[in-house]
Amino acid sequence: MSRYIIGIDGGGTKTIYALADETGKIIQTYAASSISYHEYGIDTIIDRIKAGIRNVCAGADIKENQIRWIAAGIPCNGENSSADKQIKEKLQAYLSCRWILVNDAVIGFYGALGGKAGINVVSGTGSIAYGEDEEGNTARSGGWSDLVGDEGSCAWIGKKGMELFFKEADERVQRGSLYTIVKETYALRNDMDFIPIAEQKIFPNRKETASFQKLVLKAAEQKDTEAQKLYEMAAHELFLMADSVRRQLQFAGDVPVSLTGGLRHASAFVLPSFQKELAAHHMYYQEPMKEPYEGAVILGQQAAGADPASQSGKDSAPPAY
Repeated sequence: MSRYIIGIDGGGTKTIYALADETGKIIQTYAASSISYHEYGIDTIIDRIKAGIRNVCAGADIKENQIRWIAAGIPCNGENSSADKQIKEKLQAYLSCRWILVNDAVIGFYGALGGKAGINVVSGTGSIAYGEDEEGNTARSGGWSDLVGDEGSCAWIGKKGMELFFKEADERVQRGSLYTIVKETYALRNDMDFIPIAEQKIFPNRKETASFQKLVLKAAEQKDTEAQKLYEMAAHELFLMADSVRRQLQFAGDVPVSLTGGLRHASAFVLPSFQKELAAHHMYYQEPMKEPYEGAVILGQQAAGADPASQSGKDSAPPAY
């Protein structure tokens, strides 16, 4: 019977499931909701993972018992040992295959750099940096929760963008396109009407906060200089994460750094500053090689190749990552 790998890219906004054969060739993908337990709770994200696996298998007419390895990037993994243990136990009880559960930053790294030495910075709903040096040592930086961290992320820019709207409304800074865009988007009769919208609709929901960043981007594209400055600030925060990882590890030379996540659609405003700061600190920018869900498949494929059971047919523990 053929054996398959599933790679799971779990983000703060959406999750992508990729079904592949043992060679790493992707057969089917399926997109669904976020699996952030921090936001939705452990039981909910377990149900979502089960549904995602069932759907990606059904799309390729593959039975779940044909899955032998699942590599999943889960937001907040490694940040709460009790939650990590519960998630692992519940998933193992659902499907008795090899589970490789890592932070979503790790699969972003495997996709962007193919598992080679370097650093990947994720800037999506949240932000985090992860890297590995030539000796296999690992380090991360950022990812300290959206309440007090996630600097340089879409949600962070969303918060800063709302702050900028109020500053433009007061004319503490020169009014630019953002002021008009927000008023038109939310049909505001009075600037103050945005307060309950921000407090009740946007701030309590990370997805909504991150989505507000799209209005900031629209303003930046319309030459709102204050909005453009927010992306330069974000680039600096992302650089700080990359540099932190670089200093924690022992790289042999200049370090390749990739950027993945939803903020890439604002690359025109982020990358110039990001690349400049990298170059001044023994790093250089490298375009991502593959998508994060492909990185999850690579991780699963490596586990399959290292698994004695792949030759002997006997069970073995999944490798630690």
